[in-house]
Amino acid sequence: MSMKFPRASSGCAFRGKEAVSKAFAPASASNRLRNIDIQKKPSGEPFLVFLGRPTKPRTRRGVTAALVTLSHTEHHAVACVVLEVRLLAGTEELLA
Repeated sequence: MSMKFPRASSGCAFRGKEAVSKAFAPASASNRLRNIDIQKKPSGEPFLVFLGRPTKPRTRRGVTAALVTLSHTEHHAVACVVLEVRLLAGTEELLA
């Protein structure tokens, strides 16, 4: 598969990793950029892979899924991460 803008594409992957790290802020050892990989499904949809040891901060915060979307042009790259969270007992009022 050839890429029209390979530099922008690799920059987009970095932005995606950076967005994941910030979504799980404060940064911990489990959220270092080298522990995050962005891969593609056959459909082209990006998905996150967390490498290394299991990450307790994600499960402790109730995160059940992390979704990523990436886009770029020749000169700009953007990434967005959405965390799906299971509400913990006593936290329902935070959404009100």
